[in-house]
Amino acid sequence: MSTEFKAVLMMPTKTILREIAMPEMKRRSIAMTYALCMRSAAAGEAVDWAAINKAIMDRWSVSGLAWIKTQAASGKCFGGAA
Repeated sequence: MSTEFKAVLMMPTKTILREIAMPEMKRRSIAMTYALCMRSAAAGEAVDWAAINKAIMDRWSVSGLAWIKTQAASGKCFGGAA
């Protein structure tokens, strides 16, 4: 018998926006939280993607947003160096 564990965030938008505003947070950490936001959205939590994506672009860039999305969608953000 296997047990599967799935993590989701409560208040995902507030959580990731707070992290994006923290200067010590790096793109990889934000990608991890973005991945959890994706899981949370799939589980029915409300996620304000427009606000999140704007905050990421304001801090990094459009290419930074693309990198974060790619890392989050692939799960690479949870592994070794990319």
